[in-house]
Amino acid sequence: MEQATTIAGYRILGERYALQECLAVSAVGKVYRGLDLANVNACGVDARIMVHMFSATALSLSPEEIFRQVHDACRRVAADWVMAPRSWGQEDDVCYFVLDIPRQCSTGGLTSCAVAKAQH
Repeated sequence: MEQATTIAGYRILGERYALQECLAVSAVGKVYRGLDLANVNACGVDARIMVHMFSATALSLSPEEIFRQVHDACRRVAADWVMAPRSWGQEDDVCYFVLDIPRQCSTGGLTSCAVAKAQH
């Protein structure tokens, strides 16, 4: 098994996405706060992202098909607080979805923001 790529102590996925902090753990995986290094390096824009990591061995569909279904569902919902998937990848037996952070939320208040929006 190959050693995970790291930069400044952060795990790097797909030579682009830096995992900074685990925000949530569930039966299906983990959600991390992260940075899109391509955006940081290219233009210095807000490069904050969320990364949802889960086991590839537990999937009944291909990661590509799940990504397509989630992407289509998010487009139909079209709510400001929905974290739409931007891309996906797979390393060894781990799949991940890169999610946009809702513009109205910081990563620190993301959970409470999503709950508040869902209740309205």
